[in-house]
Amino acid sequence: MQNIGRYEIIEQIGAGAMGRVYRARDPLMGRDVAIKTILAQAIEGPDAQEFRDRFFREAKAAGRLVHPGIVTVHDVSEFEGTPFLVMEYVAGRTLHAVLSGGERLDIDRICDIGVQLAEALNYAHQNSVVHRDIKPANILVAGDQRVKIADFGIAKLLESQVTATGHLLGTPLYMAPEQFTGAQIDGRADLFALGVVLYWMATGDKPFTGDSILSIQYKVVNT
Repeated sequence: MQNIGRYEIIEQIGAGAMGRVYRARDPLMGRDVAIKTILAQAIEGPDAQEFRDRFFREAKAAGRLVHPGIVTVHDVSEFEGTPFLVMEYVAGRTLHAVLSGGERLDIDRICDIGVQLAEALNYAHQNSVVHRDIKPANILVAGDQRVKIADFGIAKLLESQVTATGHLLGTPLYMAPEQFTGAQIDGRADLFALGVVLYWMATGDKPFTGDSILSIQYKVVNT
């Protein structure tokens, strides 16, 4: 069995452009955890050390958030040159998987999810933490029907790493106008994204679509 530090890898449960996510066992604490690793190619270049420093700083800030609607950060470290984040393991599906599978939610469930997410965001914003990438793929639906927001801290950091190459900050379909225009971003950007998520849950469609980022940007900024 492969290990990352003291953590025993059980299976890979996710992958993206910037890293991979594993389910693992923490033998010291006797619990399953989720580990997100950052791919080497994502942190190469002259800013690699700055990225590592910010990764640890953002992860520590996220680790101070303790709320039932936020995935808890347990640990942050580096293994064989690869930074990794250890988080609470949530058995369930992402909200994106639920909605993409064609499942329609009734109005009571939509309101319940909306309240849970709003309470979690309010707590984070009161603690001066803005997510900046609220979307169904970053919302986990647990077996007990609780929802939890994932990737606080590192979502912001990974976006910043991509932005350094000239790309936009955030996921276009859920971005607030100020994220397109480069204005100062605060918690209201998260609330805008939450509104987009609620719209998709209620209607089965996304409010702003287009065949390019520019067409989506035009609709968001000018609507």
